[in-house]
Parts: sequence; structure tokens; C-alpha cells
Amino acid sequence: MLNVKMFSERVTDFFKSLVKQTLKIRTEQGIVRPDMIHLLIEAKKGRLRYENQNNDIDTGFAVVEESELGKTKRQRKEITDDDITAQALGFFFAGFDTGSTLMCYICYELARNPDIQERLYRDITETCKEKVTYKAVLGMKYLDCVVS
Repeated sequence: MLNVKMFSERVTDFFKSLVKQTLKIRTEQGIVRPDMIHLLIEAKKGRLRYENQNNDIDTGFAVVEESELGKTKRQRKEITDDDITAQALGFFFAGFDTGSTLMCYICYELARNPDIQERLYRDITETCKEKVTYKAVLGMKYLDCVVS
């Protein structure tokens, strides 16, 4: 909108190519993963819709259904590969920032609390004696407590 570029042409072309290849491979091979790219592919195909699947009455603040008065019909915007690339980049950089901030706070707190650090170290070394696996990390309750 303001015609301000955040990345060089080379970087932009790299990310566009990366996302296009991912979209092509997933579409051709029917690969489905529970991630943001899949949601964006579904939205592009027009299959992603919000549906209230249960008819339970919410007991929260907004229990009255909204009136249709004053609502305008929106035209459905076509989602392009560039839109998907922009969303993927946004999530990539936002995820990096929040993840790195979390790791900094965890390191700080572990440095201030050596007893917790030692207990976490023992828990990790006992759980992952030979190698670290995704399943093993999911099973580490103390690690989950530290991260939470």
C-alpha cells in the first residue's frame, strides 16, 4: 500500500519460490499436515468456513444472537500464492520472535534458580538416555512446567 519493501528482491523471490514449491508438492501428492499452510490452501480452495457445529447456548457475555441489520455482504477475495507467502512469512517471523523471547526468559529463570535447573537437567538426561525423540519430549512433565 505504501510501496515500502521490507526485503530485497532476492529474498522475496526465495520465499515466493519456497512457498510455491511447498504448495505444488502438497497439492500434487495430497500431503495434509495440520499447519497454517494447509489452512491457507483450504481457504484458497474456498473450503474453509466457520460453522457453529454445536447448538449450545453460550453462557458468556454475548448470549444474544447478532442482528442481520446493518450487515453488508462481503465479496469473497481470491487468495493468491503471494497472500499465502505473506502469511507464511508473518508467522515465521512472529514465531521466531516469540520463541526466542521465551527461550531467553527460561534461560534467565534457570540461571536464577539452580535447583530447578538441576532437576530439569536430571529429568531430561533420564528421559533421553540414548537420543532425544519428539515423543520423549512430549512426555517430560517437568520440562512442560518450566516452559509454562
